[in-house]
Amino acid sequence: MALTFDEFGMWVRLGGSYWQRASLDAIGVLAAVFGLIACAPELKRFRPHHWLSAIVTTVAVVVFFVMLAGSFSYAGRKIEPKLRQIESTSPP
Repeated sequence: MALTFDEFGMWVRLGGSYWQRASLDAIGVLAAVFGLIACAPELKRFRPHHWLSAIVTTVAVVVFFVMLAGSFSYAGRKIEPKLRQIESTSPP
């Protein structure tokens, strides 16, 4: 599922090494979240420390994706013009 989201993101966004790094980070975060969900106990067996861990993990994932979205807008404004300039001046 993470790979599908990553590939869709690559279709929507620019190509290049910057985007590959962001995609790799996103896949790692999604894989970790899915792994935690798979290994978590049933909701009936959750204890307070399980809930605390779930809340901390959720906040961390949300912060990561907010920062990732911010990096896309930054790259669109600052990096994209430079990449286009490099692509237009490079020999075929």
